[in-house]
Amino acid sequence: MVKFGRHLQFFLENEEGTECSHYIVPYNELRDDIYANASSNDSESFEIEWKNSLKKASDDFSESTTSCWSSIFEAIQNIPNARGATLESALRFFTPTVGISESRDLLVFLKRIYNTAALNSEALRKLVKKFDKQGPASLSAILLPELYTSNFSIGVQSLDASINILRELLDDLDEFHSDYTTGEHNIGKHTKPRRKMSYDNEETTIGRRANEMIWLRDTIRQIPEQEIKHAVAHRGFHNPKGRSDLRPLENSLAAFEAAWTNGMHLCECDVALTKDEKLVLAHDSDFSRLSLDPASETSNTKVSNLTFKELIALTLKNGVRAPLLLDVLHSANAIGLDAQLIIEIKPGENQASTALARLLGSHPEYVQHVAVIMSFDLWAMHKLRHGLERNLLAEPSPMGSPPRLFGNSMDKQFLETSVDTSPSSPTMPKLMLLTVAQPPIDHNELWVDCNDYGPIDGWLNTDDSCLDGVYVQYEPEMLEQDGAAELKALCKKYTVGVWGVANTDPDDYETMHYLVNECGVSYFNTDMPRNFLKGTKA
Repeated sequence: MVKFGRHLQFFLENEEGTECSHYIVPYNELRDDIYANASSNDSESFEIEWKNSLKKASDDFSESTTSCWSSIFEAIQNIPNARGATLESALRFFTPTVGISESRDLLVFLKRIYNTAALNSEALRKLVKKFDKQGPASLSAILLPELYTSNFSIGVQSLDASINILRELLDDLDEFHSDYTTGEHNIGKHTKPRRKMSYDNEETTIGRRANEMIWLRDTIRQIPEQEIKHAVAHRGFHNPKGRSDLRPLENSLAAFEAAWTNGMHLCECDVALTKDEKLVLAHDSDFSRLSLDPASETSNTKVSNLTFKELIALTLKNGVRAPLLLDVLHSANAIGLDAQLIIEIKPGENQASTALARLLGSHPEYVQHVAVIMSFDLWAMHKLRHGLERNLLAEPSPMGSPPRLFGNSMDKQFLETSVDTSPSSPTMPKLMLLTVAQPPIDHNELWVDCNDYGPIDGWLNTDDSCLDGVYVQYEPEMLEQDGAAELKALCKKYTVGVWGVANTDPDDYETMHYLVNECGVSYFNTDMPRNFLKGTKA
């Protein structure tokens, strides 16, 4: 049970406010109609609705791609050698003609068309499968050939090739990025001048920061080694209230380096994808909460609409830019094998998932520093598993197995693959589903409590994929006999992590000790508050 409908809703919410909108198959509505008419198995009305959706998806794809290629050829029409150009040649003429900015806009547009086509294909396929399961009528032999020969099913292959070509061309043109692949830089051109801090105040602040590091080091030394490896520094060693005068800023390079070099093994981070496809550490959709100048236009622009160059000029409260994921992995690799990340991908961020799989495939030396990848988006996690298997394992298909139609960056949509879907090998990060413990405000999140973990089996295991475990929200019942027994049984089947709400749920050694030792929890998220060891003998 992959919860495709929830993923589709995440995608639609992320697309709100974008400059262009595409037709999305009304999957949830058609699915509900199938269930409502299950007794009659009305194949005629379903077939009409399904074909209507297929036509709208085809028309949208045709209109979007035609508009895209028209703009490309209009831009290069005065270049003699561009006459009759092939797809690749046209892009190679287009990029230097219009420049980096417009080329990036084109890449964003192409990826939106691609993602829409992929989702519509999957939605239409799944709808036919659900209808046939109701029986007795079967429409697969009638409808699926129409789907697989539709313009967006076939055209996705050339679209995928165009995206990859454009990425290569932008990498060649973007000389600016090569100077900023690692480290943090204090640019801050737009920041307002601030009153110079007195020498005494500066010395006091330095002393308080030093005391925080000493406290962290001493605290970790008091926790047994076999237990500290289960503690996860939430967004690194930081102040949950966003202050940077005592501890490093959340999701900053300093926050992770401080945690790792003082004895913690695991740090959790959030990633987002920039307009020019750089994975940057960011929890919110923009940097207004953490920016040195929160009123600036850049601070209030969605991360997905910013280039890396713009992020470099966006100074945060700690005086530096937000780091790339590559920066953090580079530091982890320098520190040693004990420095590992737990990476959260926000729901509906298909492109971030694909970029992460590509990054790890391009830098296999960093895979050992990624302990877990997780998300509230169940469908995206199963899709990510296939992407990681292609990029990391690179095992050829056995003789006689069907070929993959869509190349390296397109997930399996139409054909069953022969990829081994057993739990992750040592070369693969753990892939985990995030859940909530109460009926969620965001109806797309999956919720489960310790009274009944039964639904988790269906979420983690499908016909062609499986996830390694689940990251559940803390509940007080976990510390009681019945709740602890349920959690312990879950931990025997899967890898389990526990996350909590700051200032609401307990964040202390005693709680971690119980969940790890009595229940078998593998990961315990913590903000490392000053009273972490309070009342314990650790």
